[in-house]
Amino acid sequence: MTGARRAAAAIACAAGSAALLASQRVLLETAARLQSPVDLFFDPKRPVTADVVRSLPYHVVDAVFAPPTWVHAALLVTGLVQTLVLYALYRALRDRDVTLAERIVLGAIALAMLVVALDTRTVNGFDTYAEAGYAKLGLAQAYSPPATPFGNGFAFVSTIWGTPMLPDGQGPGWVALTAATAGRAATLGGAIFTLRVLEVVALLALIVMLARRNTTALAVPALVALNPALYFSYVVNAQPDLFAVTLMIGALAAAAAFPILAAVLIACAALVKLPLLLLAPAVFVAPRPPATPTARNSVRARLGYIALAALITAVASFVLGGSEYFARFGAEVRAAFVPADAAGLIPTTIRCGLLVVAAFALVRAFRLATVRNADRWSFIALSPTIAPAALAWMLPYAGLGRVMLVNSLIVFPLAAAILDVSFPHAGFGVLATAAMLAYAVIEAIRLRKTRRPATAEGH
Repeated sequence: MTGARRAAAAIACAAGSAALLASQRVLLETAARLQSPVDLFFDPKRPVTADVVRSLPYHVVDAVFAPPTWVHAALLVTGLVQTLVLYALYRALRDRDVTLAERIVLGAIALAMLVVALDTRTVNGFDTYAEAGYAKLGLAQAYSPPATPFGNGFAFVSTIWGTPMLPDGQGPGWVALTAATAGRAATLGGAIFTLRVLEVVALLALIVMLARRNTTALAVPALVALNPALYFSYVVNAQPDLFAVTLMIGALAAAAAFPILAAVLIACAALVKLPLLLLAPAVFVAPRPPATPTARNSVRARLGYIALAALITAVASFVLGGSEYFARFGAEVRAAFVPADAAGLIPTTIRCGLLVVAAFALVRAFRLATVRNADRWSFIALSPTIAPAALAWMLPYAGLGRVMLVNSLIVFPLAAAILDVSFPHAGFGVLATAAMLAYAVIEAIRLRKTRRPATAEGH
């Protein structure tokens, strides 16, 4: 295919990606309109009536409202088509120089996708409203919410989440940031919009970092800038996972030349999502052969940088969040690993299996600078909740290998559609995580026979 044809194909794929994001928005808003809101009782004293749900500034799609099954099926198909379009986009962009005119057109399409995401008037689940409430409470009260309801335009938060709310599960760094931004909004809708803008900042930072790392090729950053699932999972739903993971990828980029800065960035990420601290060994991987070990990249030095990141995280978390934050985090860990009933045994066992895979993957990367493509999926088990937002947790490890990162970004939309918990479904999430675990085990057996693990790229 000639350069002109590949350029035309890339633009067509980018336009198709934007159209698919728009169709995804329409489907979500259709689900919100056609579902049957029922009175919810997050707090028996404060029922969330159907009228309340219809009056929210951003409509909510939730499984308890029984959104139409055909919409869920359409979203699954949309995720599959998005993945296929991203694959075609990558093939059209890889291994060639992209002209300035083509870059401008692709940038304009990415900007259009950003507008679509920011303008979407529906979210998945009620967590976004909780985040807005914690932003209004700030560090002084987010981990010990008061027994008085919200006022001044935020009353819906108390209606939904009760009075007092449960303590926040996000890190104190995120609470401080959102209090300084979304917490200053005059309205609940304005606060949620501000939370979306924070994820836009993270998305743009991720694009810039990948563009700097791939100065001669646009293919990899384009998979972020034109990826519908990233806009939908993080901008539309204002989930902080991408913000935290972008800090981890920044640490990955800084580790070779500025290891102390990398340790600080890891701590900043952990102050948003504490379990991300466990990914520090993926940042300070072993030097790639034939590089000669030095005092800076020796095992002792790299362990020291990890210890520094852990120390900063522990001290800052206690100073900012206090013992209440650690108590809340402990409760989340127990909820994730202690099943409430027999039905929870299978997903909990699968999560534990994925964590074992993740642990071996981190040790292998730290000691030998080798990575395995199948292992990247295991890192979603570090997230307290396995949902589409958790998929970002695999990106720091995937960033150790270009092919692995490309594969992760391409398949992101399909994986996000499968893990969507806003629609009633027959255990798709459990089946998906079981497949991830099986894939990792099978790949480990295959590579053990061939003895050909991949080598982490320099960073």
